[in-house]
Amino acid sequence: MSKQLRRIRVIVWLPVILFLVVILGGVESGQAGLTGKVIDNTNYQEYKDLLIPMQIEAIKRDGGWRLQLATLDYTFKHDDKFIAGTEKNAGKFDIAKGWIVDKNTRKQVPYIFGLPFPKIDTKNPQVAEMIMWNFKYQYYRRGTSKTYGGTYNMNESGLEMTNGGKFLQFLTQSRYDGPVANNPDNILSADHGWLEFPMSQRGGGSVTFEYNDDRLNTTWAYSPLVRRVLRMGGGNRSQPTMGGDYWLDSLDMWKGKNSTFNWKLVGERTVLAAFFGTAKGVAKVNSDGSITFLSHPSKFGFMVSGWKGAAWVPVDLAYVPRKVWVVEGMPKDPYYNFGRHVFYVDKETYIIWLSEVFDKAGNPWLWQYRREDYFEAPNGMNSIGISQSGAIFDVKVRHASGSYPVEEGTFFLPASAYGLDRFNTTELLKTSVK
Repeated sequence: MSKQLRRIRVIVWLPVILFLVVILGGVESGQAGLTGKVIDNTNYQEYKDLLIPMQIEAIKRDGGWRLQLATLDYTFKHDDKFIAGTEKNAGKFDIAKGWIVDKNTRKQVPYIFGLPFPKIDTKNPQVAEMIMWNFKYQYYRRGTSKTYGGTYNMNESGLEMTNGGKFLQFLTQSRYDGPVANNPDNILSADHGWLEFPMSQRGGGSVTFEYNDDRLNTTWAYSPLVRRVLRMGGGNRSQPTMGGDYWLDSLDMWKGKNSTFNWKLVGERTVLAAFFGTAKGVAKVNSDGSITFLSHPSKFGFMVSGWKGAAWVPVDLAYVPRKVWVVEGMPKDPYYNFGRHVFYVDKETYIIWLSEVFDKAGNPWLWQYRREDYFEAPNGMNSIGISQSGAIFDVKVRHASGSYPVEEGTFFLPASAYGLDRFNTTELLKTSVK
């Protein structure tokens, strides 16, 4: 073959190769090009396509925000068993009256493992609900868990107070050990939490049951002030809790019932997801198959000597571009304290990275982020959707609450570790009366 012919072939193929490089590697190379950049109040306009509206206002107003852009040192995805379970669900389910039903029988499905809707069709009129149910089922995968966490309540100039305690949770869906054998009350979640500090709140606690239907939650609470167990109303999910900015439905980014909101998919975009560093941690595998790890504590501005910005600004995070669905939710309850919600839901893992909440007049009120602190065990189980820390910001009254781990948490415990019969007022009194 002559040199001239070889030269011609190279010239012909070169544009094709360059085209493939741009198309196949454009997103990754574009994101990699952001690594090492820092976003602050001097250059945020250059990166506004990666920032949500209330986040932009915070960077402009608070002082101290420095978003360090990064690339992860590992592949961020669910474990193989969860992915396999998700793939088996393709085409099986639908949504009726806010709940997941079998596509053929139209009856509510008693148990699902994995994401119920692995293939998202944006033309489906129920697409937003499907996305939010995927979020729920990635959350449910933690099964039975035992954690110890706290909350910082902050004003603009410093820390007001901190509180914390222990928390047991039993989830009946998307469990790695399969469906729960005995669940006659159709319980979706059983939660038992009790406060360890400060001393003024020590002993307060509650047991809550959430049902896999439209029934209101059942909550029993112990008050150290009156030394009594009280039955609480299950209908008010938008009341602030423990003196901070979180309310019940805002916990874990979204802890409300999907059936209580009207949902709408409004777009797709890229946002900056908050991580603690770019390396993965190693979780311990326990003899019962559960995993244990200790997330890194969150660090806010008030902890830094000589800090000049708002006390609630996080100072130890890496920000990684992630593609998300943008889903709007509107409460059906006319007495709900808030109006429109906007959730930014990861398109691959279905974690909610960020949310914005507006008042009923449509004015910005609160925004929230979650921080991922990724751990992986030698058996492949990981902490996606579990390693939960973050903060919520009230932009009206200039106040914030941030969550943090106190001790290591254990997840994927078998149903026998803390069964549904463990969640009752007798156990509530044992942990509350000191």
